[in-house]
Amino acid sequence: MILNISDEAIDFRSSKWIVEYAFAAGCNKFSVDFDEKNTDFANEYQRKLIESLAPFFLDEGNAPIIVSYNNEPYIRKQKLWELNHDSTKVILSSMGAHLLDDMLASNEGVSGWRFFKDDSVIACAVHGFDYLFFLDPPSGLIEKLGSKATLEHI
Repeated sequence: MILNISDEAIDFRSSKWIVEYAFAAGCNKFSVDFDEKNTDFANEYQRKLIESLAPFFLDEGNAPIIVSYNNEPYIRKQKLWELNHDSTKVILSSMGAHLLDDMLASNEGVSGWRFFKDDSVIACAVHGFDYLFFLDPPSGLIEKLGSKATLEHI
């Protein structure tokens, strides 16, 4: 089963539940996508975010991305950080209005979040795709999101 939530329906509270349930469901690492921006403001924002994530850095490795553009491979090299109680606080404080925040992606270049359980991507929010996916979501998350999310069988 896959849970979908569109950019139009997602908000900070639902994003918070998604991050917390990803951790509760056994996700132990995450990645974040940065778009190159030619502004000092965006570069400084990205530098500060990477600096705040530094204590959680695990490694750089090949990992699945789920959503792919322009014949991009579905597995690509990504920096991976440990997902734990402390790193979820950094994510929540850095995601803007929510995990698919248009302003954050456009201005600061933070355009996607992926949550992994070992080597499998469990949840994925990609700004350009305008949807967040959560594979085999816990029933508690489904209840918390209510009508904001849709469920599909895969």
